[in-house]
Amino acid sequence: MKKHILHIGYHPAFHGSIDFENNNVSVITHQFLADLMSPASRREFSSVQILDVPHNMNLDEYNSAFAQIRSLANKAAEQVAPIDAVVGLYEHVTLPAARLREELGIQGKTSSRSARLCRDKVLMKQELEKHGVKVPRYIDVEESSESILKFLNSLESKVVLKPKSQAASEGVKIFENKSEAIAYLENNSKPLGFEFEEFIEGQILHFDGVIRNGELRFFSASKYLDSCFGFVYGDSALCSVTLDSKELIESAKSYTLRVLNALSLSDSVFHLEAFLNEKQEFTFLEIGNRFGGAGVAPLLNKAFGVDIVKEAILAESGEESAVKIPSDIGESDLAAAWLYTPLPTKKPAVLRGYVGTDKIPSSVFFSEIPNISQRFNDYAMAFPASGKFFLKGSTSEMVQLDCLKIIKNYKIILQEEEK
Repeated sequence: MKKHILHIGYHPAFHGSIDFENNNVSVITHQFLADLMSPASRREFSSVQILDVPHNMNLDEYNSAFAQIRSLANKAAEQVAPIDAVVGLYEHVTLPAARLREELGIQGKTSSRSARLCRDKVLMKQELEKHGVKVPRYIDVEESSESILKFLNSLESKVVLKPKSQAASEGVKIFENKSEAIAYLENNSKPLGFEFEEFIEGQILHFDGVIRNGELRFFSASKYLDSCFGFVYGDSALCSVTLDSKELIESAKSYTLRVLNALSLSDSVFHLEAFLNEKQEFTFLEIGNRFGGAGVAPLLNKAFGVDIVKEAILAESGEESAVKIPSDIGESDLAAAWLYTPLPTKKPAVLRGYVGTDKIPSSVFFSEIPNISQRFNDYAMAFPASGKFFLKGSTSEMVQLDCLKIIKNYKIILQEEEK
């Protein structure tokens, strides 16, 4: 008998990872994303329920609409069958999915407590501190003004102000010093739902993989060439290159298990970010109990043969992992990278031409280059890019150099719309 699996949230890019053949699959999503379904894709769902929330970058919208989600889940159950599993693949739906599993009494792999720890950047650091994991100094903006001022005055670095439950650098501000941060507080209303933390110097790494019964089944370690913040608010490319140092990968695996165990995350996929200093020491940045955004999941699938999106669905559906033998990228003797090149404007615009497509290196094995007359910046997107490139080679250094060549040479020509 087929299971009835309810997905909360949807994106057409990952439609192919859903098993419609062996399951009855329903979905709760908002109208904008439902409209992106092709007629054929929509017919594969047993039930499509529309959640009345706006399409924007506020990742708390779904959780705030939990009562509506619960009602729509009941409708899906009435239309199809009782719900056997609830799947939440994306940052904004991991928590409401866990909450719904508990309310419906459905056996789930991730509790609402663990899901909340992987969403709230203050709670996650508080929990990790209890387990001896090094985190940046921080303070919740909901603390008293006196405590916040004392905290800021204690810092000698840049200061980061960030939302406690957003992603993709949404709403993040970086102040050059504590004086700028204090001036911001004095001239603006208290930004509730935010935290201040010290700015950490160091290489930003991200660790991605599959954990089952507390065992790492698949593990990947990569470094960002710049940062998500630089891509979203500046003109930096967003690029990640897998590591090929077996020693560093092993160290990262041990560190990752410490973090996952501290957060009681034993059956899930994960995306963990950390700083690495010159002494090869890690400082925690943040974690999500979901697959990494941008090019993380597609690269792992295309280069290493692990469909981490499917693994997330299997974990939350109570099915066995498709990764039968534990592995990590250090065993592959392959380095790979994904690269999103930035748009030259954040205003609505139309593509008129390209520069540098003749200089794209042969290490690129997959790319998405926009079509002439394609429109940009018409609606909210996490990582709007002028081009997407996937590369592979024998070493991280070689792949990184080819990424830098693309960043230097490839550009698109946009015509901004007249107001």
